[in-house]
Amino acid sequence: MQEMREEKLVERAGNSTNKKICPNCGTANFEDARFCENCGTDMGNYGVVSSPPQPMVKTPIPKWLLILIAETVLLAVSIYGSTMAIQSNRSPERVAESFFVHIANGDWEQGYSELDAEGSEFINAKMFAGAIARNNTLGIVTNYQIESPYDKQGADVLKSLYELADNLGLEEYLGQGSSGSSFEKTFEINYRLKGDTEKYSYLIMMNQTPEGWKVEASDFICRDFCIYVPKGLHVSLDGIELGEKYLLQEGEEGYEGDVYKSMDSYSVPKIFYGDHEIKVTMEDMEDVSESFQIGYGDYQYRLENVRLKEEVRDMLIQKAGENMQQIYSAALAGKNFSAIENLFFSNEEMRKQAKEDYEYLLADLNEGEYLPTRIIFQNIEGKSDPSNSIVYISLDYIVEYKYESWSGDWKNSQSDGSEEWMFGFRKETGNWVQTNLGCQTLYY
Repeated sequence: MQEMREEKLVERAGNSTNKKICPNCGTANFEDARFCENCGTDMGNYGVVSSPPQPMVKTPIPKWLLILIAETVLLAVSIYGSTMAIQSNRSPERVAESFFVHIANGDWEQGYSELDAEGSEFINAKMFAGAIARNNTLGIVTNYQIESPYDKQGADVLKSLYELADNLGLEEYLGQGSSGSSFEKTFEINYRLKGDTEKYSYLIMMNQTPEGWKVEASDFICRDFCIYVPKGLHVSLDGIELGEKYLLQEGEEGYEGDVYKSMDSYSVPKIFYGDHEIKVTMEDMEDVSESFQIGYGDYQYRLENVRLKEEVRDMLIQKAGENMQQIYSAALAGKNFSAIENLFFSNEEMRKQAKEDYEYLLADLNEGEYLPTRIIFQNIEGKSDPSNSIVYISLDYIVEYKYESWSGDWKNSQSDGSEEWMFGFRKETGNWVQTNLGCQTLYY
């Protein structure tokens, strides 16, 4: 439009030599001009000056118009993405390439700086290096090539804005050329390894953030990873104590409980895929230290049992023998369950079952035609399973009892036998208590 207007002005200038000179800017206007065509000054009160035809001077664009257009373009560009990232060294291509180079070099902590990830105890440069490194080494990369992004959303709009800026001579205001950007881009990097002719591909997804282009982190991060261990254990993951902060309560998503509430459930909101170290400790238990991997599709780590220390196992064998004799002594004396209930775990279901078993034993020893008067246990030996707190007691016994003869007289006698019984234990408020009665009817 400007060029067409200039051509018309030149044509009119060739047809007339009468000019009206603007007193403000000196521009030669046509004799019928009411206002200066350059600066807008009122020309009504100024006379016509005759002058030879001269070529027209290109009319400059007012400065206020340049600024207005520049601000409009910049505002539009900011809606679609940061213009400074399009052709600078922080463009999505360059950030993707930088990330690939860091990974290829094994510089994991620098690679983490390119990730679009919110930091936490488990999401940081050190954790990224520890979790990812071992299983993501590319090998010795000899050469690589980054491909164009898959998506072009928003590029056409920005291209038209930059073309407008080019036509108006506003490149200096934008500092950019004609290009485009979108909120997400995906790049494919093709590379070869030393001594290998096969071509490999590495996909990198990019996000545009307020800080610039970042590598999409979802392919590296597992969400809501759960850890299940026997109740009461101290758990640390990658050197971080889980504790109450990560402990799930009944009713929360991921919580796993049973009627005995024998397991603790933990949940880590975000953690890197890859290699991890877990350590589980508890008084009286052997420490558990394990390496494990979190892969795609993995969502939990489970530890069912821990091993008792040998000295604790010996103590429980002795305790099972002592409790057994105390239970039979109470039953033989006709005492109710309250006399021995402190020996048992406080869980309502477990204690209810122990009480029912004791009452059956109590009736057997105090009702009927044969009434025991004394029980002697001999050769008591025990063994325990190192993977849990269960004790097996084997023993010999002698039962002295009285019975009513056919004549109505009470007579004394005795009988002997051998048994093996199982006693379960659990630690509660610092003490080891039984989870079952263990003791059963003696045959005599």
